[in-house]
Amino acid sequence: MLQFPMHIQVITNPDRKITQTVLYFQFRFMGWTSNDMIEQDDRYGTLPFGYVIAYEGDKIVGVLNLLKRKILFQGKPILVGGFGGVCTHSDYRKQGVATKMLKAGSETLKEQKCDIAFLCTDIKNIGKVYANVGFKPLNRKYRATGLSGKIYESYDGMVAPVNSPDIFEQVLNDTATFDLQGQDW
Repeated sequence: MLQFPMHIQVITNPDRKITQTVLYFQFRFMGWTSNDMIEQDDRYGTLPFGYVIAYEGDKIVGVLNLLKRKILFQGKPILVGGFGGVCTHSDYRKQGVATKMLKAGSETLKEQKCDIAFLCTDIKNIGKVYANVGFKPLNRKYRATGLSGKIYESYDGMVAPVNSPDIFEQVLNDTATFDLQGQDW
């Protein structure tokens, strides 16, 4: 599938330069407008603990944010990890870049002791990419709370098992709104 030599780098506890580089890449290839950035900052402003970056030589061709947060689920604490800002350079799409980054990110979430992974996406159009690495549609509403306190609710959440298959099954089979108890990612 890959038509070029690629290497993946996982960076945890990134410095400012790496963070700025990733944000610049995402801004360029996600097509965000200035107005989009206002909502992005409020709704999706969770600070990543790391990034997965795909390179061809020294050129960045894809990035994703690594996130995690402790929440209460059914009265018990769980560690939810996840991915945000998944983005592949337009010249490198449909070549397996995102899949390789997601696999590397999944290993990192496992090392970070996350129970499950969560992400939001356009399930109808690109959910298959995430299904290929173990994500399943939540099939119900989830809630995130923006920095402003605004509540955001959506139906485009997906979850995957990481270290706790039992918790994954409980989350997947629950019927209540899944609450991220903080910003979306």
